[in-house]
Amino acid sequence: MEPLRVFIIEPAESMRESLALFVRNLGYEAIACSSPAVFPCIDNSHCETDKICGDALIVGQHLPQQAGLDFIAQRLAGPCRGLVKNITLICLPWSIGDQQRAERLGCRWLETPLDLGELRAWLATIAENLPADRKLVPLTELLVDREDRLPA
Repeated sequence: MEPLRVFIIEPAESMRESLALFVRNLGYEAIACSSPAVFPCIDNSHCETDKICGDALIVGQHLPQQAGLDFIAQRLAGPCRGLVKNITLICLPWSIGDQQRAERLGCRWLETPLDLGELRAWLATIAENLPADRKLVPLTELLVDREDRLPA
């Protein structure tokens, strides 16, 4: 079976790269980008197939073009079948209103500074519960015409 595929959308380079390294060190695949504009699954073109683009999504609350909660709400309202099952929001201490909205969306969150043990346990639970018949869209298909938009 293919390893867990985790997408990370976080504008702060140090946080984004640290999270990607952490995920990779756990033996999972990490695709990190700085904003929803360069997120490889933003166009939903693969959502109509029998494959999913990834297994988990880690999103920063303070994204360049929109709040992380708004991005999550868009994903939940669309045809996405994979990532929306496992989303966590990375946030600084935030408002009660944002926390209540995250709860209504069914989104979990981790406040900074991050508890890496909690993140590790969340990812391990996802990996343990992957369906045996899970099919991922090959990265080469996801990243076509997007390589120049994705961060190194």
